[in-house]
Amino acid sequence: MKKRIQGFTLIELLIILVIVGFLAALLVPAMRSTREQAHALDCMNNMKQLVYAAFMYADDHDGVIPDVAPNETGTNPNLATSNYIDDEDVYLCPRDTRTASQFGTFKTSYTAWQGTITTLLPGGTIDGFSECILYIESDLAGKYGRVDIARDDAEPRHNGRTITAYADGHLSSVFLGSFIPGDEPEEPAGGGD
Repeated sequence: MKKRIQGFTLIELLIILVIVGFLAALLVPAMRSTREQAHALDCMNNMKQLVYAAFMYADDHDGVIPDVAPNETGTNPNLATSNYIDDEDVYLCPRDTRTASQFGTFKTSYTAWQGTITTLLPGGTIDGFSECILYIESDLAGKYGRVDIARDDAEPRHNGRTITAYADGHLSSVFLGSFIPGDEPEEPAGGGD
């Protein structure tokens, strides 16, 4: 005698579809959040490599911090750090959606700004390096040098946050309006006796 295999009823199939749909609805936002965190971490890793390259450059050039974006003479500042960086992708944030024509002369997502210190050797004891910004993310990177980029030109590419590199080497993902305390930048105080 043949054994009859009983399939699912329509109600059982609908219940399974509802459960699968509910689980998918829970997982999709979590996967988006994870993807965004991965992009922010990639951006931070890129910025960290730029900071290390800037420190090595400064060590070899009397403490001078190179700009990542074009300088006033229009020469490629990436050449300053390119001796210390092997991968061109380090200059690009994975969330930077600009096309090649929107980048300007140099293809980079990161730049120094008006308040970026120009040297790691201001003289005397250095206070406040943890608050001195070296590099920020900006859509003006590649078009203008530090003298033309203000604090409001930072680009919040990561859920309203921007990756910011500081002179003591640490990085931070901060909300756009909160990463620079005053209206105008200040160099770190030198107070050697």
